[in-house]
Amino acid sequence: MRSIRKLLAEGRIKAKPKTRLAARSVHSRRLAADGRVLPCRPYRYDSARCYRRHAEDDPAIGQPIRLRKTATDEGSRKPLPPGLEPKTVVNAHRMLHRAWEDFTVWGWAKRNVIADAHPPRVPRKSRRFWTVAQLQTFLQRAA
Repeated sequence: MRSIRKLLAEGRIKAKPKTRLAARSVHSRRLAADGRVLPCRPYRYDSARCYRRHAEDDPAIGQPIRLRKTATDEGSRKPLPPGLEPKTVVNAHRMLHRAWEDFTVWGWAKRNVIADAHPPRVPRKSRRFWTVAQLQTFLQRAA
């Protein structure tokens, strides 16, 4: 029960930023097996990108690549709460409950210890319905 409360309160773990790879990223001239010049660093997961095809005498070769700005750098997103959503905790509880059921059937455990924990209630979202006027407008335009 304590662990479920902990997941709801502080279960979100933010990944550590990968600064080591981005700090070493430099412009380079890449060649394909057939001799074609390839883009410098076209990897989607890199924070440092360069799509240019560098010439042999390009002065940028060997220079560090500037990091691109992300949406989180600009502060446009609001920070996420430290805890997990109740639906995520319920999904984890269901998966663990099913696994422990299998363990007891196979004889690997004496009882299902997850059965003692009670997951949080997930609030239902209200459904939105069209009014009669909105439905008539839709049907007229669809016809």
